[in-house]
Amino acid sequence: MNVESEIVGQTTNVLAGYLTRPQLAVQLGKSTRCLHRWETDGSGPPVTRLGKLVLYKVESVREWLAALEARTERCGRGRRR
Repeated sequence: MNVESEIVGQTTNVLAGYLTRPQLAVQLGKSTRCLHRWETDGSGPPVTRLGKLVLYKVESVREWLAALEARTERCGRGRRR
């Protein structure tokens, strides 16, 4: 067995650790249109574009969620009227 056939036989996924917009939408319980709006107004997680393909790095999404949590905690637990 030569090295080239060993490499071809390996299954490596170069996109491991990334989600597509529909995949992330399902995980967040949001629509793909909502994610697109967030991207447009800069309020969503960072994206990576490969042509028309939009990808979200899982670690970046986790960091974005943590930042949202931190912002919410700084703003207080609720409003008093």
